Amino acid sequence: MSSHLSRNWAFVTVIILITLYSITFSVLSIRHYDGLDTGGYDLGVFDQVIWNTSQGRLFQNTILFDSPNYIGKHLSLIPLLLSPLYWIWPDPRLLLIIQSVLLGLGALPVFWLARGRLESEFAALVFAAAYLLSPALESANLNEFHPGSLSTTFLLFAFYFVYRTRVGEVKDNCRRERSNYLWFATFAVLAMGCKEDIPLLVAMIGVYTLAVQRNVKLGLATVATALLWFWLALYVIIPWSAPTGQWFFGRHFSKWGDTPLEIALSLLAHPQWAWEFLLEGNKLTAYLYPLLAPMGFLSILSPETFLLALPSLVINFFGGYWWLDQPTYFLKHYAAPIIPFVMISSIWGAKRLVGWLRYLFKIERAWLTIALSSLVAILSLLFHYSYGLSPLSKGFIAPAVTPHDRLVSEFVRLIPPDASLATTYQLTSHFSRRRKIYQWPDVQDTEYVLLDVKPTDIPLLAGDLHTWVQDLLENKGFGILATKDGYILLKRGMSTRRLSGDFYSFLQEAHPTIQYPMKVNFGPLQLAGFNLKQDKIASTYMELYWRAREDMERNYNVFTFLVDKQGIIIEDPDQRLAAPIWYPPSAQLAAPLWYPTSKWKPGELVKMETLHWTMGKPLQFGIALAVVDGPGQWDIEKRLRPEVIESDIAMPLLYNGTLLKLVTLESDGRIVKGVVQKKLFSPPAIQHPLEVTLGGQIKFLGYDLERTGLKPGDTLRLTLYWRALAEMDQSYTVFTHLLDGDSRIWGQKDSVPVNGNYPTTDWREGEVVVDEYEIPVQTDAPAGEYKIEIGMYNATTGERLAVFASQGRRLPEDRILLETPIKVTE
Repeated sequence: MSSHLSRNWAFVTVIILITLYSITFSVLSIRHYDGLDTGGYDLGVFDQVIWNTSQGRLFQNTILFDSPNYIGKHLSLIPLLLSPLYWIWPDPRLLLIIQSVLLGLGALPVFWLARGRLESEFAALVFAAAYLLSPALESANLNEFHPGSLSTTFLLFAFYFVYRTRVGEVKDNCRRERSNYLWFATFAVLAMGCKEDIPLLVAMIGVYTLAVQRNVKLGLATVATALLWFWLALYVIIPWSAPTGQWFFGRHFSKWGDTPLEIALSLLAHPQWAWEFLLEGNKLTAYLYPLLAPMGFLSILSPETFLLALPSLVINFFGGYWWLDQPTYFLKHYAAPIIPFVMISSIWGAKRLVGWLRYLFKIERAWLTIALSSLVAILSLLFHYSYGLSPLSKGFIAPAVTPHDRLVSEFVRLIPPDASLATTYQLTSHFSRRRKIYQWPDVQDTEYVLLDVKPTDIPLLAGDLHTWVQDLLENKGFGILATKDGYILLKRGMSTRRLSGDFYSFLQEAHPTIQYPMKVNFGPLQLAGFNLKQDKIASTYMELYWRAREDMERNYNVFTFLVDKQGIIIEDPDQRLAAPIWYPPSAQLAAPLWYPTSKWKPGELVKMETLHWTMGKPLQFGIALAVVDGPGQWDIEKRLRPEVIESDIAMPLLYNGTLLKLVTLESDGRIVKGVVQKKLFSPPAIQHPLEVTLGGQIKFLGYDLERTGLKPGDTLRLTLYWRALAEMDQSYTVFTHLLDGDSRIWGQKDSVPVNGNYPTTDWREGEVVVDEYEIPVQTDAPAGEYKIEIGMYNATTGERLAVFASQGRRLPEDRILLETPIKVTE
């Protein structure tokens, strides 16, 4: 037994890795489910479809309101295969476990293919491990449940058994060869049954079998069967099942044509259009780099196997999906059918590279294979560490299940299993095993409505949700059956309209720990501080703590705004692209809607939670706050002007002093972090220290220069350091000029400090302010040596602040000439 294990050490290790992967991602998937990180799309949909199918109602669903039969959206036969398991355990967690186990098992054909192709147990182990470490695979696994993701493993097995048919000893064994054909057919059918576009990939395997392996019969039979399946799916089965009579997702390709044939002909007829479309944004690098980099780009060396994924690449590239140029959005189920061909082409590419290196350097093949496999191991580990989703990655956040999440089970017991229900997105998959379930705001004839009004990363706009509930209570015959911690359960025919006291617990916290305490008065309200928090999927949000300074008769509303570096509200959707939806430029906080300020007691502390911001690409924006007397966030005259009484962080006032900027959010494309600008009272290291006083109120401490050599059209980056000698009631503007020897200006940037966001009226005595400027050099600036002059002036009068050197001598023209020369070359 021990000798057998020693001979098969690599295979045994792969089995252990598969087991660890399956357990880890089953647990993580279930924790996401228990923590309300799954929703109606897509776990809830498949849970209801499979449950209905197990009850004899084939493919029926009510969550996809525009397609009561799931086949009208996608042709997937997987529900038929999984439905008998629901006779034993009807639970969406079963689907999550099945998905994790099946995706883990894909490492087996990778191992066998690498061992057969590279003739190395070590290489086979490395490639199998690299498959399991693939961020794309792990993200597909954790992205709820999708039958299309299961095609990853089925396609790998199908290709493996096709590959076996070309091995010499197999051809001499008819029984074994028939077995390979049978296994290939089984896995090819399973793959095609996952989704309607997968037959195109199976057809590509058939083309490979025909062209490369010269197996004419098997190749032609595979291509013909797969194309027939694809044709029947798109032109017969889906249109017959869809209410519109059309393939729903065909609308994504309307730019290129109405049918697959038209789309293909359009792309072939206008290759320049296709190429220009690919180069828009960041499509090629954002999509292909994360897929190919973990394997050292070996796929490029075997285009004949990588391009077997061409149908899925075309669908993803030209399908009009807005997420394509987002660095993390390849990490979903969309790339799952491409992963098999990345792995196969990487193995084939490694084989080819070893052959070239062996020919060039006369090194033994075995050593080259080990060296190359070691490099793949290192790259896959590094890439996994940066972008993976397992506990081995740097960005891993263990899914947590909060007390609020656990309350769902209480409401499960209150709603009869045969009752119809409408609920919000992230609750849907917890109630989807029923004949009728709808997602907000679709109510139809439902008996029950269950809502969670707490903000999440799937933002239900607070004002819309509140208005909708009021309409249900006042006009649709619903009453309140139960409430708790932000949950509201409504039932048709109930008479109760008043929220119970335990509903408000999500707004109340007697003794909170406040990360950034402060006192900022907005009329009768006081902002007592805020916390920066990250939720279970690395989204950032804020907890704002408010105190009533007095009894209030009026109801005030609180809004957050997205602002850019200059403090301007971001209204362009392309600038505020976030996942998974387009965020509005402003958002109303839920707390004052459900608990109006007129009901607050003096001294009472109320917690408000913002939207959960998830940015799908490297991005930065600020969060500003406004309190409005009424519902109109855009009515500047109705905003209460904030008065900063006490704070240890810099909070610029924007829009004529009506918005308070609290924090800047920064994203690397995956994790969003909140950054506050803490007030400095000790200067940092300064590249060029100076001591000059302006108007007896401000001391200039020195400056940093990014570089001193520039060309016309370049940007001069300058950082100034100021210290407030006293608190000021006048806002001063900084001027920065690039001057030639004749004092002519060739570059200029005048601004209120810190990009206009931190006027001198907000500076505290002794505070050090770091003030950055980007000064454009005019395109016609002649070559030569330049100087920088800076200073401050009153924007209303134009009068400059008097400038005094350290000895008390007033400087000419009330300006500071920086000593470092700037050289402009042609």
